Amino acid sequence: MNEERLRRDLAELADEVTMVDLRERSLRMSRRLGIQRALASSVAVLVVVGAITGAAVAVRPHPDGPAPLPADTPSPPVSVTPNVPVLSSSAVALRAGQLGRIVYGPLDVTDRTVLETDQQTTVPADLWSWQPGVAPSRLLSLPEVAAVANATVSPDGRRIAWVEMDDNGVWGLVVANADGSDKSWMVSQVNHLCLAPTWSPDSRRLLFWENLPDVGPGRYGVLDTATKTVRWWSGDRNRGGCYAAWSADGGTIAMHTSDFTITLYDVTGRKLREVPDHGGFGAWLCFAVVSASPDGSRLAVVRFATGDDGPGKGPGDLPGQNLWANALIDSRTGKEITLPLGGRELLQVFFRADGSMVVRVRSGHGTVLLLIDKAGRPVGEVGEPTELTAMQIVGVTG
Repeated sequence: MNEERLRRDLAELADEVTMVDLRERSLRMSRRLGIQRALASSVAVLVVVGAITGAAVAVRPHPDGPAPLPADTPSPPVSVTPNVPVLSSSAVALRAGQLGRIVYGPLDVTDRTVLETDQQTTVPADLWSWQPGVAPSRLLSLPEVAAVANATVSPDGRRIAWVEMDDNGVWGLVVANADGSDKSWMVSQVNHLCLAPTWSPDSRRLLFWENLPDVGPGRYGVLDTATKTVRWWSGDRNRGGCYAAWSADGGTIAMHTSDFTITLYDVTGRKLREVPDHGGFGAWLCFAVVSASPDGSRLAVVRFATGDDGPGKGPGDLPGQNLWANALIDSRTGKEITLPLGGRELLQVFFRADGSMVVRVRSGHGTVLLLIDKAGRPVGEVGEPTELTAMQIVGVTG
């Protein structure tokens, strides 16, 4: 065996071991979070994952939000070995503009204990942007917990929303331009791990979950970012809703709710329906809703079979947003919808406003993005840059 082949084989083995370790650590965290939410639901009390703390009780604007983190932070992590994606032999190559702009964030925090002890480190982390034919570009730096667990990009790609802790230990909802400018503290006492700020299709409003330490479950509210006013949802605060997706027609908000059910609401919080066979005594338990089709009829979800220990069917699950979809389902029947992946492992699914999907798959030692039209037909695909393979997609814009 020559030295070059030996080096290559050892590098590939190291790459595989790293991915397995990351998946196992992420899965262990997901199981703990799932058990906490199930116990909380059984006593009709929502306990925020990670034991949320904070001093203030009232929801209020923050007069002096924390200053933005420095922009001169490191480039995205580069894999030790080349992650060469394998494209389908019959695939049409996607051009710049066809996919829109893809926004990436880090896959994990440096120290997982900060998620279990409700702390926020000063470690900064970057969000990145990429589209085929253009080199990846850095957008802005956020506190690491926010970048991993709750940062979201508006559908028009112009703004980023996240939840961070101020100097008094209060978690608040923050919005800024995609380059980090014009940062504004919107609302205080906001959940930062269960429900990430969820953008409306008009890129103006945000669904969030109020958290009131030592008081009990807070309310769900829809924030108008232009006026900083909140329209609160009425009714049961113990619905246990996390991991929401807002349909492009504006009519449906789908989220994971108590007992691992998928529940669909309208913008006022009125319950529309539950997805059959998911949650309770159904065949499937939903861990997160990742993305919704324009009319809410199809959902990309993280789910696992009833009786399983946790969502171990996909590539790993993260604290916070859980954006790693392992199934596409019909929200009216609960049936799985088959995607033309060419036998490759499904990683992420994001619907666009026209009903098409940007689908991320693992292929060879790399990752590939597919564009699938609203009828389920493949349009084309493109390999992702090596430096983005170890990151998660947090949004697709344009």
